[in-house]
Amino acid sequence: MRQKIVAGNWKMNKNASESSSLISELCTHEIPQDVRVIVAPATVFLESVAKVAEGSSIGVASQNMNAATSGAYTGEVSAWMLKSIAINTTLLGHSERRAYYNESNESLAKKVQTAQEAEMEII
Repeated sequence: MRQKIVAGNWKMNKNASESSSLISELCTHEIPQDVRVIVAPATVFLESVAKVAEGSSIGVASQNMNAATSGAYTGEVSAWMLKSIAINTTLLGHSERRAYYNESNESLAKKVQTAQEAEMEII
């Protein structure tokens, strides 16, 4: 039987305190063995949320990542940056990224390739 996944994308919501409180609250709940819970907080809170979730069964994912491994891409985050803070899962191809940032199949394919090369899990 396939494991059920419940993933919560926090989008551009929650400040540092609210993010910490929410993950702390989530960690107090018992999660059935056949359910996998993943949260995707804002990028600036990934590391702090991951530290609070450490030792729990709750996974933490990034909401996005750039196809480039480094470079002059102001405000972007690479797979290698994410992996350096123990984030190994990323959301890619979200409808909002396609609609608001004009992400194409081609640009998404580059992100997917980079994520695969970095051995990241892709949602």
